[in-house]
Amino acid sequence: MDSLNRILSLIIWGCILLSFPLAASAQHQQQPDQDALFTGINLYENGQFEQAVLFFERFIRQPDTDQQLKMARYYKALSRAALEPDRTLLHYEAFIADFPNTRQAGELFVNLGHAAFKSDEFADAAEMYGRALELRLPAAFERDVLYWNAQSYMELSDTERAHQLLARIHEEHPNTEDAAEALFTRGRLFLDAEAYDDAAEMFEALRQGYPTASVTERVGTALGEAYYRQGRFAEAVESLQSAYSRLNQEQRSKAAMIMAESFNFMGDLESASRWYRTYIRLNEGGDVRLAHYGLGWVFHRQQIYHWAADSFNNAVSEADDDLTRRALYYKAVNHKLSGRYDLAVETFETFSNRFSSGPWVEQVYYEWALIFAEIGDHVSAIERLLFVVRNLQPLERPGEVFSLLGEAYFANAEYRRAIEAFQQAEAAGTVTPEVQLQARFQRAWVLFRNRAWDEAQPIFESVFGAAPDTELGSEALFWSADSYFNMEEFGPAAIRFARYIRSFPDGEFAAAARYSLGWSYFMMGEFDNAIAPFQAFLDDFSQPEIAVFTYDIDAKLRIADAKFALRNFDDAILFYEKSLAFDRSADYATYQIANSFYRADRTFEAVRTFRELISDFPQSPFREQAMYNIGYIYLLSGNYAQAVDEFEQVIRRFPRSQWAARAQFNIGNAFFNAAQFDEAIEAYKQVLSRFPQSDLIIDAVNGIQFAQQSAGMPDTSNDVLEDFLAGNPQAGTADQLRFRQALSLLEIASFEEAIAAFRQYIRVTNNERRIPEALLRIAEAHRALGENEAARTAYRTIIDEHTNARESDVALLELGNMFLDAGEYNSASQQFTMLREGSNRMRFEALIGLGNAAIGLGEISQAQSHFQAASRLSGNQNLVKLGLGRVAYARSDFADAAAFFKEIADSSTGETGAEAQFRHALSLQRQNLHTDALREFGNVRIFFGAYTNWVAEAMLGSITSNLAVGNRTEAEQIGRIIRDEYPDSSYAQRAQALLR
Repeated sequence: MDSLNRILSLIIWGCILLSFPLAASAQHQQQPDQDALFTGINLYENGQFEQAVLFFERFIRQPDTDQQLKMARYYKALSRAALEPDRTLLHYEAFIADFPNTRQAGELFVNLGHAAFKSDEFADAAEMYGRALELRLPAAFERDVLYWNAQSYMELSDTERAHQLLARIHEEHPNTEDAAEALFTRGRLFLDAEAYDDAAEMFEALRQGYPTASVTERVGTALGEAYYRQGRFAEAVESLQSAYSRLNQEQRSKAAMIMAESFNFMGDLESASRWYRTYIRLNEGGDVRLAHYGLGWVFHRQQIYHWAADSFNNAVSEADDDLTRRALYYKAVNHKLSGRYDLAVETFETFSNRFSSGPWVEQVYYEWALIFAEIGDHVSAIERLLFVVRNLQPLERPGEVFSLLGEAYFANAEYRRAIEAFQQAEAAGTVTPEVQLQARFQRAWVLFRNRAWDEAQPIFESVFGAAPDTELGSEALFWSADSYFNMEEFGPAAIRFARYIRSFPDGEFAAAARYSLGWSYFMMGEFDNAIAPFQAFLDDFSQPEIAVFTYDIDAKLRIADAKFALRNFDDAILFYEKSLAFDRSADYATYQIANSFYRADRTFEAVRTFRELISDFPQSPFREQAMYNIGYIYLLSGNYAQAVDEFEQVIRRFPRSQWAARAQFNIGNAFFNAAQFDEAIEAYKQVLSRFPQSDLIIDAVNGIQFAQQSAGMPDTSNDVLEDFLAGNPQAGTADQLRFRQALSLLEIASFEEAIAAFRQYIRVTNNERRIPEALLRIAEAHRALGENEAARTAYRTIIDEHTNARESDVALLELGNMFLDAGEYNSASQQFTMLREGSNRMRFEALIGLGNAAIGLGEISQAQSHFQAASRLSGNQNLVKLGLGRVAYARSDFADAAAFFKEIADSSTGETGAEAQFRHALSLQRQNLHTDALREFGNVRIFFGAYTNWVAEAMLGSITSNLAVGNRTEAEQIGRIIRDEYPDSSYAQRAQALLR
């Protein structure tokens, strides 16, 4: 084990080195507006979805990298879905369409699958899980999705498809708990189908292949007990003894042997010995070998090994029969047990001279090798075991044979061969717990070295779980953590590294665990947590004589990066400066010092340091971005002429760099900001002509549009884009560019332009699947412009012409909500009825809509039925409570209504909460609790100020309550606020009417 530890110690740093560049590269690029992304994510995680969307939209307009654009779009989709649960599908599909082959798309597909499954839409769930499986998912996540997909097909009674998916789990992920669960589930399916032979096969495979799996315990002992209850020995002895006196000699001889064997099985050794001797006496001069063999077992069980060896020897004959082979084997074993290794080896040698194949050869050679291993002759042990492996196939006890061979190789310092043997032993599964753990660890180590981390991790974990307080267990815990790290599952990795440090603070891998824990936190973006383990690593670090990698410098850089990410720029600069003396890191440290100056608004020092980087490190990979950043700093500071000069240098010196296209685009921005619109238009056009493969094409076209609008010129941006697409048919997907252009216009609230762009997209696209989505976007833009009839027309087009599209359900829902808002309750009810009957995907939303329409029609009992039906489905239950509160209000049960509304207002931050807060106040008002009502009306503005319609309704309610308590002055003041904030609106008219 010490030898193995030395080998593991030599390679540990190399294994961690495989992953360290990932985070460093994440800090290499300047991100001009990355705070918007970070802020948006923090807001999302804090549940502030409305505000998060604003930051994501800000970042999306000018992302720095495709990866960050993807993350911003992903979190925006999640935030939108949290705000508008009834439009989750629309938001998810928008992300998936643009990023179809990403892990995030897979997660969204799985979310849709879960939602469908909870709504009993199992076919839809199967489809969503299936689409997720088409993507490259992490192994552990893929296993879960396979199982969920199988469950969906089980619910659909499609057991064939379910078997296929479960078989994939077992075949593609055989060394996981999920594989055992899949086998068990398949066995259960076969049992349900009354296919008992197939069920038995599954359960046997489970028991043999996964003896330690938790699910194996559920198989029970039913398959084994029946084989052992056939030996009714006591009844056999009683029957034979009662008849013995009436038997002839031949029959007595046979009865004596049966009773001797029965007593032997029952452990009555004295009786067994007496009847064996009776048999020998009755057959004097005949073949009594079997009786001597039985006596050998009696003496063996009495631990009189030299007598046992003699008895077994009396069972040996010149015949080549099974009894002779067995007798020789047990003669040697009992010589060994009596301490006579010489006689044991001699007996095994005799056996090998007589028999080289057939029964008992494997057992003899195994015990023979075991004797050599015990006396330290590992070469002789290996020779005997190799004879077995090469000449006796298939083996009866492969696990024991390969385990002993692995131990012999290990003791003989043949480590690779030892690992191979342990792999064979682990596959066999028939070994002692200690050897099994060693074999399991070695197998996991081989997998780890071959980068099969997803397979190695659960094996390491199982070794630690079986022996947590042992040296082997501590090593297994570390490598389990490192496996997670290499799989980029940094959360589980951090938990295990931290546990290693707590449990084994002075362990062999403690320093590596601290370093790796710092990296794990760093990769998760938990920069404040990353600093302490990196510092602890540095406190105990001692540089080896030969350093392949400077871990101490890397740790200092990561501390500096963490300080940078936490906006502690002064401390970050201090740590970066500590790395300037080392050639390998000096350019990166210089680059980050410049970035720190820039982020701290010390632009002069930032420009100076970026220039130092360019001159001192001409071959640095950061030189292009450093030069670009200088131009960008001048751009942001308003020195547009200098910015143009700097950007032009980037293009001249690095024309093929990714920064060249971005520099050209920002030349256009500089001219635009300087109001030199002709020059800006020309610069933007240069992006299209010089960098047709850039991801800034749409931004450049938008720049042309804005410049032309600012200059009072005709807008020819669409013509420019069409000309570009005609000349560059391979420059990205033309269809996707057109759609993205239209979407970008919608996102910046250029609604009329967005409508025109989406209509142009519909005219030219060949992608029929995206037309319904384009129509949804057109409807959304019309509604933003207050063009409700045009929005309704777009929704009806989807419903009538794209009936089978998923967007058809969304269109029905939105159209129904529009009718609700307009007070057209019969029309709204028709749309929601079609939605409920056409698909189960949005059954919850349909029932909520039907309930609201029924309240509008005065059908209160019917409304209650709809809301109660929705309560039994998966969905936003606050909508159910809001509906039931409105039912209580309509029945004048104002106290019950107020209770419903208060519960929602206290738990919701969205528009549902705003409406509930208003209705809570209204319920108090109807109970003449005007003081309480005024307080609650005021809370609408305080807690839900973003929802201006409900704020206006609350102010109108405040006017009524103030008038009711005789406070006309306050009522008139509120009326003036309404007229100022909502001029020429229905709210202003209603306020005037209340104050007459």
